[in-house]
Amino acid sequence: MVLTDTQVDAIWQKTIAKEGCQYIGPDQTNWPYTICGKKAKPTKCYCEDHYSMMYKTGSATSGKRKQKALEAELKELEAGLELQNLIAEQEADKEEVPYV
Repeated sequence: MVLTDTQVDAIWQKTIAKEGCQYIGPDQTNWPYTICGKKAKPTKCYCEDHYSMMYKTGSATSGKRKQKALEAELKELEAGLELQNLIAEQEADKEEVPYV
């Protein structure tokens, strides 16, 4: 008997729904393995914690991009603030200079 992909997916989803998260962890080397068993994400075989770990969601690469973008924006804001302070100082200096 040969199963179609749809049948295999259906069987797999029933297994996940019954058993939950399929994560076994790196330390388990002997059979039988112990699985996590928490409720799996919809249509996935891992719970939220292990899905992030296995598929590197929020990985260092995307985190670094966000951090660099925030740092660039912060530099722009600091430069703008510095410019405002310089302008305010110059205006204050103009007011203090007496005319002869």
